[in-house]
Amino acid sequence: MSNKTIFINDSSIVDLSQYGSQEEARFVISGTDLKFIFAGGQTVNIVNGAMYSSLENSKVAFAFKDGEISGNQLLKSIDLSNLEIERLDSSLSDARQNNTQQERADNKQKEYEKRLADVNKEAENIKKEAEALKAEAEEAQKAAKDVEQQLQEFLDNKAKQQAATSGGVSAELGDAQQPAFPKKKKMEEEGVAESERLKLEDSHSSFSSSSASTAEGEDIIVKPLDISLKLDERSDSGVKNDNITSAVNPVFIGSTEPNATVTLKIDGIVVALATSDGMGNFVIPVPSALADGQHTVQADVDDGKGGSGSIQVMVTIDTVTDAPTFELSQQYAIPLEDQIPGENLTRFAQAKIEGTAEANASIDIYANETLLATVKADADGNWSYQFSEGELKEGTNDIVIIATDRADNSASTSGVITLDTIPPEMPEILLDESSDTGTYSDDLLTNEITPGFHGKAEPDSVLELYVNGYKITDVAVDDKGNWHYTLDSDVILADGNYTVQVIASDRAGNTSSNQVDIEIDTNIDAFSLQLAAGNDSGIMGDNYTNVVNPTFSGKTDAFSQLTVKNITTGESIDIKAAQNGSFTFQFPGDSAEGINQLVITVVDVAGNTQDYDFSYTLDTVPPEIPTVTLEESVTSRSGDTLTSDNTPHLHGSAEAGSTVTIFIEGKKYATVQADENGTWSYEITAALKDGEYNVTVTATDLAGNISLPSDVYPFTVDTETLIPVAALDAEDDAGSSNSDWITNHNDMLQLHGTAEKYATVSIMLDGRLLGTALADENGVWACEINPNPALADDVYKVGIIAKDEIGNVANSTYDLVIDTVTDTPTLMIDAASDTGVDDNDSITKDPQPLFKGTAEAGAEVALFVNGINYGSAVADKNGNWSFRVPADKKLAEGEYSVMVVSTDIAGNSASSVPVPVIIDLHTDLPTLNLDSDSGDSAQDHITNISSPSFSGTAEPFASVTVYCDGNNVGKASADANGHWQFTYSYSDPLAEGSYAFHVTVMDVAGNTATSEKLNITVDTSLNIPSVDLAAHADTGISPTDNIINSKNPEFVLNNVDKDVTHVTITIDGVDYPVTQNNGSWAFTAPVGLSDGEHVISATITDLAGNSTTSDALIITIDTAINAPVVTLSDDTGVQGDSQTNDTTPGFAIATDSDVVTVMVSIDGGAPQAAVQDAAGQWHFVTP
Repeated sequence: MSNKTIFINDSSIVDLSQYGSQEEARFVISGTDLKFIFAGGQTVNIVNGAMYSSLENSKVAFAFKDGEISGNQLLKSIDLSNLEIERLDSSLSDARQNNTQQERADNKQKEYEKRLADVNKEAENIKKEAEALKAEAEEAQKAAKDVEQQLQEFLDNKAKQQAATSGGVSAELGDAQQPAFPKKKKMEEEGVAESERLKLEDSHSSFSSSSASTAEGEDIIVKPLDISLKLDERSDSGVKNDNITSAVNPVFIGSTEPNATVTLKIDGIVVALATSDGMGNFVIPVPSALADGQHTVQADVDDGKGGSGSIQVMVTIDTVTDAPTFELSQQYAIPLEDQIPGENLTRFAQAKIEGTAEANASIDIYANETLLATVKADADGNWSYQFSEGELKEGTNDIVIIATDRADNSASTSGVITLDTIPPEMPEILLDESSDTGTYSDDLLTNEITPGFHGKAEPDSVLELYVNGYKITDVAVDDKGNWHYTLDSDVILADGNYTVQVIASDRAGNTSSNQVDIEIDTNIDAFSLQLAAGNDSGIMGDNYTNVVNPTFSGKTDAFSQLTVKNITTGESIDIKAAQNGSFTFQFPGDSAEGINQLVITVVDVAGNTQDYDFSYTLDTVPPEIPTVTLEESVTSRSGDTLTSDNTPHLHGSAEAGSTVTIFIEGKKYATVQADENGTWSYEITAALKDGEYNVTVTATDLAGNISLPSDVYPFTVDTETLIPVAALDAEDDAGSSNSDWITNHNDMLQLHGTAEKYATVSIMLDGRLLGTALADENGVWACEINPNPALADDVYKVGIIAKDEIGNVANSTYDLVIDTVTDTPTLMIDAASDTGVDDNDSITKDPQPLFKGTAEAGAEVALFVNGINYGSAVADKNGNWSFRVPADKKLAEGEYSVMVVSTDIAGNSASSVPVPVIIDLHTDLPTLNLDSDSGDSAQDHITNISSPSFSGTAEPFASVTVYCDGNNVGKASADANGHWQFTYSYSDPLAEGSYAFHVTVMDVAGNTATSEKLNITVDTSLNIPSVDLAAHADTGISPTDNIINSKNPEFVLNNVDKDVTHVTITIDGVDYPVTQNNGSWAFTAPVGLSDGEHVISATITDLAGNSTTSDALIITIDTAINAPVVTLSDDTGVQGDSQTNDTTPGFAIATDSDVVTVMVSIDGGAPQAAVQDAAGQWHFVTP
């Protein structure tokens, strides 16, 4: 049997194929190592194999004869129950190696100190080497602790997974909660000096975590021992690991150093001793029973070598628990006064119970020996449970409540819940026969407000009686099941329909009910009677008729019985009302002439009786012939009746109280009532037109009998005379018209006209009578008036008044205008035609301008242009006139003199002042230029100014409006030479982009013109470029470390805008122009650069003149490497002779600080990688 040891790192591939297959191998985790045992006892120990295999990104793999498996997969396949897991020492293999290195370092240090006096330089180098080894050892110790923790977590998780599937782990593991790696305090916590802790020795020596004993004079390190303590699983009742148990003689288990003495103390008293086994595990039972309550349990360990430790836990002994209680929640129980102790009666199948138990106890709820649920008591010991449908049966249910506390103590209580969900038998309710006063015995109709009720129900029970949902009383049922109740008078307050209900209830609160719907009717609600339609021959509703056997109609309560008796004639008749209460009747015989008295007796279906009186009058004799005349009238020479009132009053006589109907021209016009004396009168409301009218009247009495018509009464309505007409004689009407009453004559005026024949005509001037005339048989009249004195220029009112023979008066009025002078006219161009800048400058671009002005109202105004009459207009009533130059006389460009001459309607004339007018028909086309054109070209219309300036030309003094993308952005004015300038300041400055500008101009005459569009581009920004080494130029180990071995590196520029036109590369302050090639920017240093750092930047400029510089790029040029120096680290002979007795010697390699890979070849063999330590030193150990 042979053993083999292999050292690995986190990326090693271990070849085990020579030893056998994976299936044949058996492996053991030993600390951080993996131990493989093959056939024949061949053992291979992989130092740090478990540690490196457990790392998350581990690349460790193991090659067997039958295949390869990764370290991670190998650990995942572990079956803890079949492994020989050895107890792990307190330090990892790396720590053992580190200790070996410490001892080696100590030996070398002593040797170096002996030579220090002779060779200071060599001693200094060795000191540095020792410090490096020391740092390496400390780093290794730290890494080992981290890896130990990772491996510990992996194994703990693995153990928990297999415990869950197999119910436990192998007895070799001890306590399932025992950690695979006992926790160790760092040596720093024990106050041991770093120089005493760090010792270097030969790599093949071992290291122990127990106390160390060294040669005389050396320090002895004594450190505390780790120890764990807990209740044994079988003693940990209730909730696991809560240190609460019902066991009064609990068993404690734990782990510490192997073969150490453990002393168990309870509340400070030693109760037992034990010795840990070879794995450090121990078991200690408590020999004497412990009382209920909390106890302090302490375990002290002593390894007999000066090492000791201690741990304390608090354990609670709890052997009893409170008995639980339960009862129905009040909302599900019957009233307290009805409850029987222990019965727990309820009608709810999903009732809720509540109770008490020990705080936080687990409550098992049983019903009829079936576990329904488990609930938990709260911190105050309260609990509750609501039953689900079907969990409780009808009748008595046996309930058992078991409470279990955290220590697993239990107590129970039992009782019953009585479920009653079946309602009682439905009660009977009937209306008393004596109370049912309706037509039928079962119609539930009564005229009593205190009706009685009776029925059957459960004997000796109590019913609740309700009326329309309101409880009235409780009614007792006798021992035979009969009940009766009469309502009090304050229950039914009005006629109507009522629901009377009785409800029977059992003790559980189940109910059943029955009801009757009754109608209370204590009076006859309505009665009406009248002569039927067509039988009330007079005024409807006056109960007068000329029908000797009339029909009557009426309405009362439905189905009522009526007896009608005519007291006057003695006749009687019986009838019945219909369902809607209506009825009709007719006596067999005729009524008596005059008043007939009726008595009607009504009996409704509820038995109510009421008498009603009714009378009517029979009248069959027509009235006498009435008379009619006008109240006021005159008689003409021919004997006709005349009136000037077109709403005349008619009056006459007729039968007292009769209705008089008035007919005009044979058509019914109106009706009026004759008074008690037989007198009537009527005023016609709608005015009658002048003319002759014939009137007759008739009289209709109250019974509807109509008299013969009266004699025809003719009369004539004459309410007006002809309106007189007047005019000036032609020789006096001097104006443009012979009928306009305008004249320039101011005295002795001749008037003539017409009026109604024989009418008297009066002539008035401003209210002064100047003369009268008499119309002849044809109505013609004439008159001369003399104002005296002569009339001044003005307007006078001439009134003509005509009065006919009947006295009707008519008049007419005329305006007499005396006008001997006229107003001077005015002239100007209308504002709409004066298109210039000033509305009053008489400059226009209109060749047919509109002129306007004032003159005397009605005057004719003639327009003269340069002395030529262009036409005329008439001034309106306000004296305003206007005239547009006709199309056939358009004015050409130039200056003109314009004037007007006005002639008023009286023949007077006057001329205006001449007005100079300028005709201007066109303007010059404007130009537009961009003054802010930046960049290389001044003509590309590209600018980096967001508020650019523009200029151009136009007609002198023209107004210039600037537009951007169709929007008005400002104005400018051309100077006397036609030049203008404009700077954009509208709203916000222009954002980057393209814009279309144009201008419109308006000259002083209002002529407009528009320039061509000017498209500009605003570009105010430029992306910051980046300069980088070309991908193939970065020759360092990283493509982004900017380290190269070329003196003429190539650069590329990125993030360069497309409109960039100039690029300059600056290397260490020297500028080099760059040319674009196929759309990309690249640059190769034109001169060889020296080794070392260089600063490179790029400056770019675009079409708009924007310029920016990239961030600096720092590169390192490294074109050479120094040869490495190799020294033997394990020189066991004479120092410096490169001889050693170590078959796997180590080497130290010195090379440049920027070296990243060192490969070592021995005797021409395959190169193998050296390892760099934290200080940057390269090392290689011969395998």
